[in-house]
Amino acid sequence: MATMVPRKSAAMVSFSTMATLSWIRALPFATASSKPRYPLGAKSRTKRKVKNSDKRHYLWAIVVTLVGFSSVCPADWQASSSFKLQTRKAADKAELLAEGETAILNVLSADGIGSATMSRTGAKWPSTLKVRLNVRTLEFIRISNRTIALSGRLDGNRWTQGPEEKPVTPASIRKVNTCIEVDVPDVLIKDNPEQLSIQWIDAYRQ
Repeated sequence: MATMVPRKSAAMVSFSTMATLSWIRALPFATASSKPRYPLGAKSRTKRKVKNSDKRHYLWAIVVTLVGFSSVCPADWQASSSFKLQTRKAADKAELLAEGETAILNVLSADGIGSATMSRTGAKWPSTLKVRLNVRTLEFIRISNRTIALSGRLDGNRWTQGPEEKPVTPASIRKVNTCIEVDVPDVLIKDNPEQLSIQWIDAYRQ
């Protein structure tokens, strides 16, 4: 069973570091007993300038903390949803990643031809689902929820259905760096199915 939890990334580490430094700089303002030291005879406007600077650091620390937690904390669906992944071939690997409200089924295909199932064991599917295939190109992909089956290909602008390949809904299947990313159509997950099955064929399969 694979639970949807975001990976700890460099961005999360950077947020923690930034928040810590921001609060250190804001400490003189945030601590009631801590008062800034001023040179003897300093003018009042100098004091006001230092106090205003401390206040800006304090507000900045609050902003950094709020923004950071909004991007690091899991979305509501991630806490309540879990999925079971299974690949047909033992050599193929699949994992679930989370980027905000988007779930990504990341698939490593050993020889360019394979299939995988994604079974829902939690309450619901994420609002947005992508399939990321680690293949060089994509001759064919088929995604089914046991009721509806749609087929597509790299750079195809429509999902097709049935042997006659009837165009039914817009498709977004594209090359991203060294992978192929596929946006799963809403029609396949809007009714909260129990399972999705994915089949793929790389044009440069072994």
